Formats: sequence, C-alpha cells, structure tokens
Amino acid sequence: MRSVILRIVLMVLVVVLWLIYQRINVFPLDDYLEYWASGRIILAGGNPYAADQMLRIEQPAGWPLDEALMMLNPPWVLPYTIFLGLFSHPLSRFITFLVQIAIVCWCAVNLWKIYGGNKEKEWITWLVVLTFGPILHAVKSGQITILVLLGCVGFLILIHKKMDFWAGVVASFVLVKPQLLYLFFVTLIIWSIARRRYQVLLSVTASIIVSMSITLIFNPSVISQYIVMVREYPLNLWMTSTLGASLRLLIGEEKYYLQFIPVIFGFLWLGWYLYKTRESFEWVNCLPLIILVSIVTTPYGWITDYAILVISVVPIAVLFASHGIPFGKVLVFSTYWAANLMVIFLSTSQNWFWWLPSFLLIWYLLSNRYLTSISARAVNKNLAASP
Repeated sequence: MRSVILRIVLMVLVVVLWLIYQRINVFPLDDYLEYWASGRIILAGGNPYAADQMLRIEQPAGWPLDEALMMLNPPWVLPYTIFLGLFSHPLSRFITFLVQIAIVCWCAVNLWKIYGGNKEKEWITWLVVLTFGPILHAVKSGQITILVLLGCVGFLILIHKKMDFWAGVVASFVLVKPQLLYLFFVTLIIWSIARRRYQVLLSVTASIIVSMSITLIFNPSVISQYIVMVREYPLNLWMTSTLGASLRLLIGEEKYYLQFIPVIFGFLWLGWYLYKTRESFEWVNCLPLIILVSIVTTPYGWITDYAILVISVVPIAVLFASHGIPFGKVLVFSTYWAANLMVIFLSTSQNWFWWLPSFLLIWYLLSNRYLTSISARAVNKNLAASP
C-alpha cells in the first residue's frame, strides 16, 4: 500500500513539474534574469556589467523595459551565472527552480536535526520552512540568496564535525551577498583566530580565489568592468527594505550616511555579545542571533534576502514542538504567522517590509526565553515525578 501511494505521489509530482516547465513564464522576469543574462554574456566573452549588453540578452527573453536589469553581485559570483547561461532561459529557470526547492528541503530537514527536533514531529519544520514568506519570494524570483542559506546550514553541520576545510568552502557561499551577513564573517575571523582554526579562513580565501580565477579565464577585464559599473550605479541610489533605508525615507533620502547608522550599532552589539559568550560560544547556539542582528542592521537587503532568517525560526519551532502545546505556545506562533501571512499576501513595495527582520529579532528573543522556561519547567516536573 505504501509503495502504491509513493508511486502516485511521484506521478503527480512529475505531472506538476512538467506543467511548470511548459508554463515557465509564470515566474516573474526578475532577479533570475540578470543572473542568466550575465552568464550568457561572459560565456560569449562580453562584459556582464554593461547595461547595453545585458539589455540585448534580456529583451529577447521577455524583459519589457528599455532599462537593463543589472548584475550587481561581485565577480566571484559569476561562475554560478556561467553555469546558468549554459542553457536556454526556460530550461535554465526550470533547473534552478528544482535545485532551489531541493536546497530548501535539505536545509529544512538538517536544521531540524541540528536543533534537536523530534523525528516524529519533523513535519513542523516542513510547514515552517516551506511556508516562510521570504523563502517563497526568493524561490519565485530565482534569487541567489538561497545559496547563502545553503552556506549557513552547511557551515553549521561541517564546523560541528570539525571539517574545517569544507566548512570554509561552504561559508564562502555567504559572500555572494557579502553585505547581508557581515557580522557572521567578522565573528568567523575572530573565532578562527581565537580557536586557532585557521584552516577555515584559508579555505574561504581559497574558494574566492578559485572562483575569481574561473571568472578571469572567461573575462580578464571583469574586475575593472565591475568597478566601472559600481561608479555608474552608485550604492546611494538603492533604497532597499532595510532599517537604514527607512531612516533615509523618514529624515531625508539625500542623507546617504543614514543607511549605515544601524551597521555601527551592529558592530557595537557584536563586540558586547562576543565578550559575553567568550567562554561558551558555540556556532549552533549563537548563529541564529548573529544572523538576525546582521540582517536587521545591514545597509542593503530585500525581502528575498530575508530567506536566511529561517535559520532563526526553526530553533523556536523545535522548542514549540517539545513538551506539549499550551496556550502560550500557540500565541507565540500566532504572532509569527500573522507577520508571515502579511509577507506572503500583501501586494506592496518591498521597502515597506523593512520592519520584518526587527520583528523577527524581537520575536526570537522573547519566544526563546519563554519557550525555554516552559521546557525547563516540564523537565523539572518529570524529574520530580520520577521514582
């Protein structure tokens, strides 16, 4: 009976995937298009940071505007886009969709294991991760942020196993968007030096060098081309969904420095936090909070970038699933779902969602404290009742 059900599920899955491939235009022509177009250009020996060359590739793929969707990621990301550019746009988009779904599922299962979730209640992590608003937006747009999520989860697994070289390799995935988890890399540098785990830093550096070398083989001028692009599209033009950008909107968009005010507080907090946890620091316990504070204070980020925050949601879900579900636990996740449903269904400017990381930071701190105390009381009650 079980095998019959499995076959039916697989058949339905194949049909659904085939329908998705046949209607690949249901995906928005958004972030993914710039990755694919830059890959096509660099394979042809062109400049992936040139607006005119990007537009010539993007418009035949369906891009409706006369202004190119620009590739803004640093040159060491281009080997990823080169792979995407090997295929036609529909096939490449379909492959990326499948791979990103697989990555998200892998991260869901492994985060549940990392934080000690009960195998019988693993369905909770599927529910939490696969309905997390920013992840849905990231997969829909083909955002490269999913690689950052993979890097974080892979790092937690490998660093726990003391596989420092490979931990550094997967940690380098975080650098596809270096501004997002800047506190993670500051912590990684300090931790590696303090614990004399230098191989982690060496492998991160080696990974970036290898990636850059591949890019330079295809285009030896790519570094200078990237610099020219940054000058033509200066960072002060970007008003993203961050706390710093909201300060600019509130006080004055021309006051660019406001975008970096939260970063100062991020560094101050990290100094205090690392001093506080200097004797007890463990990545598995500390990474969720470091990620939250880093995303709250980052100068640039979009709703799709907040997909990484699911690493901070799963540990709370594990606590939620332990020792029964009293009313207080229901209230904890009701507030989470209220915010999450707004992210999923509200059709508004991304800039409006600047509040989400701050909300999840407060929610994480309060929920962690409350649910931990409930679990502790339940354990003490069981111990007292035992003979």
